[in-house]
Amino acid sequence: MLLLLVVSSTAAVAVDWDEISTTATPVNDTEGQPMVVFTVHLRYDQRPSESSLSYGWTVDEISPDGTTEVLSFYRKTTFSGGGLNLYLASGHVPIVAGNRYVGRVTVDDDVNDLHFETEVDYSAPVSLPVGIRLSAQTGDQVFDLSGVPDEEIEELATACDVLRSEYDLVAEDVTLDDFFSEHASGSEDFPATVFLIPAAALEGEIGPSSGPISFSVERILYIFPVPDRSAVSGLLDQLSVYEVDFMGRVYEGDGSDAVYGAMKVFVGNAAWDTMAAAAEEEDRR
Repeated sequence: MLLLLVVSSTAAVAVDWDEISTTATPVNDTEGQPMVVFTVHLRYDQRPSESSLSYGWTVDEISPDGTTEVLSFYRKTTFSGGGLNLYLASGHVPIVAGNRYVGRVTVDDDVNDLHFETEVDYSAPVSLPVGIRLSAQTGDQVFDLSGVPDEEIEELATACDVLRSEYDLVAEDVTLDDFFSEHASGSEDFPATVFLIPAAALEGEIGPSSGPISFSVERILYIFPVPDRSAVSGLLDQLSVYEVDFMGRVYEGDGSDAVYGAMKVFVGNAAWDTMAAAAEEEDRR
C-alpha cells in the first residue's frame, strides 16, 4: 500500500499601507481664535487580521526670521485597528499671522511591522482674525448678547462708538471685493480692518440615522486686521469657503486703536447690527 502524505501550508500574506493624503486645515477654537489641525490618511492594501497602532505628532513653528520653536502639541496613542483606513489628526495648534508650521507624524503598526512618517507644511496668512464668540446669539437678526463677556461687549461697543463719532461713513451696501478694489486699493489706505460674521449659528446632525452625531456652530464675529495690500489675497482666500458676497459699509478715518489702527474699515451688515446691539448692551450693564 502506498501511503501519500500531503502537507499543505499557507503563508501569512504581508500587509502594507499607502499614504492617501495629508492636510493642514485652518479652524477656530470655541472662542474664535485661529488654529490649524494636521491630518494624515493611510490605507491598508488589505484588511489586517490584527494590528497594534501608535502614532505621534510634533509641530514646529517657524517665524519669518527663521526662528524655530517646537510646540508642545504631541500626542501618541496606541490602539488596535481593524479597518482599512486610518485618519490620524494632530491637536488644535494655535497659529500666528505670517508664521510657518510644520507638522511631523510617525505611525507604527508593530504587529504588521509597518512604519510611516511624513511632514505637512502650513503657512499662516498675514491677516488672521480675532474672533468674538456670540454665544447667546442665534439666527440672522436676533441680538441677545447677555451671555457675551463684559470685555468683549466693551470691545465691540467701543469700535461702534468710534466709527460713529470719529470716522466718516463713505459707502453702504458695498461688497468686500469692491471694498478692496475701490476703497482700499492703495498703500495710503492701509492698515485696514474688516468686521464680519461669515455664517449664522447652526445646529443639526450628521451621519447615519441609526447613530447620528449632533453638532452646533455658534456665531462668531471675526475682526481681520489687514496690515497692507499684500495681505488682501490671503484674507479673501480664507473667506472664499463661505461662497457668499459679503455686503457692508465702508468707513475712513485716522487710525484709531479701537479699530486696530485702520485707515479704512469694512463692516459687514450683520457685524454692524451686532456692534450696535453691543453698544446698547453695554449701556444696560
